[in-house]
Amino acid sequence: MKNEKEEKELLNRKRKREKIFTTKKLPKKIQKHNLGRKKKADKNIRSHNKFSKDNIMNKIRTHFFHFVRDVIKKNSINEKIKILKFQNKFVSDLKKDKNEDVLKMTIKDILSNQPITTKNKKSNEYENRLIIDKILREKKEKNLMKILELTFKELFIIFRKKLENQADEKEMKIIAEKIKGLDLLDNDDYDDVSFLIEDIEKRNKKDQNMNEIELREYIQNVLMSCIYYEKWFYDKSGRSSKNPK
Repeated sequence: MKNEKEEKELLNRKRKREKIFTTKKLPKKIQKHNLGRKKKADKNIRSHNKFSKDNIMNKIRTHFFHFVRDVIKKNSINEKIKILKFQNKFVSDLKKDKNEDVLKMTIKDILSNQPITTKNKKSNEYENRLIIDKILREKKEKNLMKILELTFKELFIIFRKKLENQADEKEMKIIAEKIKGLDLLDNDDYDDVSFLIEDIEKRNKKDQNMNEIELREYIQNVLMSCIYYEKWFYDKSGRSSKNPK
């Protein structure tokens, strides 16, 4: 049996979640994961590793960079253009100072400065830089040039747009001007936050690592982490004392 303090904490968590995820416009894949109170009869102990904040952020970052490659692929007029995966040490680096800087970097600079995965032995270590340099030099890929000039934060806001975070509304208007002629804000077929949820569900269906209640709570944690992605780094203890802009 949970004591009174635990019950109160669960109720506060539920109210906080419901305040954020009440819109009817959210995709069904996201709507159905509004977490209710955990039943008292549920004695299952969730895995600390899976629910730890660092692992959740790593999962989000991994899927975000998949989203980046998906966006570039679907907006290219040349089917041969393919941004390659880069080394995992960059994706898994959650240091405060580095990520505050990355948030402000353009997608062009991020992709150009990261060596590709060592699994791809046939390509140049900085193959993505060569691809991007060619795009900018030839100036044929007008859509890609707009995308590459977006910052990490701007494209991440597009990645989570289905969550309809009110704090993103002002920046969304600025982004819309920067990507005029593109469908990034209107097309729901990109591998965005909904794709992330689907992937979590598919993997759990295969591995059966979580029961239904744990799965819903885990997905809710992932969604909340997407909304507060930048804040997590700004609030994170570390050497940097930069303030969010």
